[in-house]
Amino acid sequence: MRLRPCSGPGRSGGPVDAGAEVFADGGVIGSSGTATLLVATSGAGLVRAANGDCRGYCTVRGNDIHLTAVPDSGATFVGWSGACSGTGDCDWALVGTATLSATFIVVHVRN
Repeated sequence: MRLRPCSGPGRSGGPVDAGAEVFADGGVIGSSGTATLLVATSGAGLVRAANGDCRGYCTVRGNDIHLTAVPDSGATFVGWSGACSGTGDCDWALVGTATLSATFIVVHVRN
């Protein structure tokens, strides 16, 4: 696997592939592109790509891929681990297969 150097709060770099495809529930999305990203979410939130949302486990395929972490109401995004890091959107170009996790937590407000 070869990663292209990235920068920014979500390890961003390069143009975004509007054609990146997402397959949820363990399915595979798309058959084209140089990247295969195995995505897992934990907690109360989802990962949004150009052509779909991922909650649980999914595979995203494309060239340059843009992902956004979307917390559920009452939750917050803790951060990425694996192919991305930080708490910003995740944009990158990669060749091969990589894994990515997005972690969310529920925020309890005391009165």
